[in-house]
Amino acid sequence: DGQLERRVELVRVSIHARDDEGTDWVLTLAYEIFNDGRARSRNLKLAAVVPDGVRWQYAVQEYLTAHLYLSEEMQLEALTVEGSWLKEERIAASPSVPGMPTVYMTRELKIRVNDPRRPELSLIGLPDMKSFWTVNDDSGGFKQHWSWQAAGERGREVDVLQQLLADYGISVAEFEPGAFDELLEELGGSGNGLLSKLMVRNGELRRYVQIVKVWLHADILSVPHVLVHGLRWHKGVECDDLRDRPIAMKMPLGQSWQDALSDALLHKMGLDRAFQEQFIVADEETHKVCEEFAYSKSYPGLPTVYCVHEVSCRVAMEGHSQLGLPHGLDFSLAEHHGGKRVVTHFMWRPREQACESQMAFQRALIDTGQGLAEGRDVDPKRRLPAPEPLRPIEPVDGPVVALELPPGEEGSGDLLISRLLKGKTADWGRAQTA
Repeated sequence: DGQLERRVELVRVSIHARDDEGTDWVLTLAYEIFNDGRARSRNLKLAAVVPDGVRWQYAVQEYLTAHLYLSEEMQLEALTVEGSWLKEERIAASPSVPGMPTVYMTRELKIRVNDPRRPELSLIGLPDMKSFWTVNDDSGGFKQHWSWQAAGERGREVDVLQQLLADYGISVAEFEPGAFDELLEELGGSGNGLLSKLMVRNGELRRYVQIVKVWLHADILSVPHVLVHGLRWHKGVECDDLRDRPIAMKMPLGQSWQDALSDALLHKMGLDRAFQEQFIVADEETHKVCEEFAYSKSYPGLPTVYCVHEVSCRVAMEGHSQLGLPHGLDFSLAEHHGGKRVVTHFMWRPREQACESQMAFQRALIDTGQGLAEGRDVDPKRRLPAPEPLRPIEPVDGPVVALELPPGEEGSGDLLISRLLKGKTADWGRAQTA
């Protein structure tokens, strides 16, 4: 499609070893110390980058030799591959190469240490599961600190996040299943850019997320329509939480809305870059940014601030059957996330019927106003002009008759209204608008 992309193939390696008590341990990269003295906490699996034209098996072998000093012969004798599977392919903005979209293809690899008591494996802290250092002299003394963690054991980052949430009265036990791990992955980046961050505002811990929201327009029988969600099926359950909403997707912090728009059309609608460039026209004049405040169902007690980038796009030619055009037919798309299948139903609605206010977020300003005056709402019935004053009644014959008391009574000569309001305070301004 003429766009320059960077492709990176990653292999995430988990090396397992079992101690004398039968406990399973996993080797992780705890943190790194760079040549200039900077330290970076990692607490991640081993990750080998596969060079172009090289098989991933050979790349893993070279990685273990260069970083853990395990020779090829030692790997063949002491290690056994228990499983390998392709996890996902994602497109994201790389923090190391800004301005160029990066396609990450990730493969998971599980390796088992056959005999942790082999003397040659003392280089990696076995059999006592000790932490150890490795130094790369070719990189000017770049250091890496490795540690063994019991399988299923919470790492330091997990403990820190749990403690932070507990300090602000947020119970992780109330989160939906798997929500805590998703939050940890969002904050850690997972190699695809940070998807959220936590900040404290006015003594409250808040989660900040960026969203791109796309309104896809098309003319169907000369009537403007927009594409919205219908029902969706997630984990075998029918959900209508996205009904009548436009296309939306999380975007990494720092990513431009143009790149996020392209990613949303690719991942949510399956429209590749070439199709977008030829048939999708983005109206940059419609781009606007707003903040929406809500409590996510996945994270009870943790308020979320959504920075929403909203933009409208138009389908240049309406003859695309994969979008239900030109007749505006409903259609369904299936997505796969980590082995889970999500089926989403889409439908075209007349633009007049598509109401943006049906977003599930409550729109609000983050910094609430202070000292605002409170007053009653003005009743629209009281905004009519004041009636003209009554004129005295003039009979056909005789003098002008006024509403006066009969002669001889107290207050005679005064108007009846004066008698009735005697000793009372009248709000004539309010009376005129009544």
